[in-house]
Amino acid sequence: MLDATLVFTVIAAILIIGFIGDLFFKKTGIPFFIFLIAMGIILGPILNVLPREPLLPALAIFAELTLLMVLFYGGLDTRFDAALRGGGRAFIQVSIYVLASTTIIGLLVNFLLG
Repeated sequence: MLDATLVFTVIAAILIIGFIGDLFFKKTGIPFFIFLIAMGIILGPILNVLPREPLLPALAIFAELTLLMVLFYGGLDTRFDAALRGGGRAFIQVSIYVLASTTIIGLLVNFLLG
C-alpha cells in the first residue's frame, strides 16, 4: 500500500519542478514538458531520489495525469480555423501511418509465428 506522505511529497515535488520548468520554458523557449521528463529521469533512475517500488501502483494515475496535461496545454494553443484547414492533410497522414504500421506489424508477427 502507498504511504500518504510519499504520495503528497511526490505531488509537491512534481508541482515545484513544474514551476521551475515553466520558468525555464519562458526564458529559453524549450517546451517545459521536455524539462519535466528530463527531471523525472534524473531524479528517478539516475539519482534514485524517488524510490521506484512504492510508486509503481500509482504509475497509471501519473501517466494519465501527464497525458491530460499535455493534451490540455496543446489544446490551449490550437487555433480552431488552423485545425480545420490542416485537418484533411493530418487525417491522410495518420491514415497512412496507421496502415503502414499495422502492415509492418502484421508481417513481423506472421514471420515470427509462421
